Parts: sequence; structure tokens; C-alpha cells
Amino acid sequence: MFTGENKNLAVRDNKFYFLNKNGILCTADINGANYTVLSRLPVKSFCFTRRCMLVLGAADGGLYKVDHAGRYTIKMDTGTYEAINTYNDHVYAKDAEGGIWALTIYGTDKAKIN
Repeated sequence: MFTGENKNLAVRDNKFYFLNKNGILCTADINGANYTVLSRLPVKSFCFTRRCMLVLGAADGGLYKVDHAGRYTIKMDTGTYEAINTYNDHVYAKDAEGGIWALTIYGTDKAKIN
């Protein structure tokens, strides 16, 4: 298995997802095989939807969509956020002023909900 400073461990579809010591999003099979870097972008946190992962960029606080296999990383929005979470295919993001935003994973709709 892996040693070192890994954090934010999550399990989905028989894979581990975690941030390495540099904050890079990685994945590996449950048995430790097939270690893969999913995003070269340093990440503060991440969460899942049914179709993709969403990450919060460590440097810019930006919201990015990442394919489960790491094939793409797309900036979804111009906002700067402190925290993110998901429910179904909606993203909920908290900005620095404490406002909560609801966004679709397609980046087509965004609304402040508080």
C-alpha cells in the first residue's frame, strides 16, 4: 500500500481517492494497484457527483470539474469558494463572505441561496 502524507481519503466504486502530500488528487484500486494522478492542479478539497468529481483549487479557490478517470479538468465558474459539497448533480459552494451558491455540474445555472 501507500505510505506518506496522504489525506482526504474517500472510497467510490472500489477505488480510493485522496490528496497526496502536495495536494494533488490521486486514485488507486482498493488493493493498492493502478495508482493514478487525476489532476495536476493542487486541490483543497473534493467531492463526487454521479458523473464527475468537483475539486476546489488550492491556489485560486476556483471550482473545477474533473473526470473520474482524470481525462479532463475544467474550470466551472469564475467565483472563489471556501468549501464545496454535492447532492445528486448539484453543487453547493460557500464563498468567503459565507454566501451559499447552488450550481449545476454543467455550469449552466448558478443561484445564491442565502
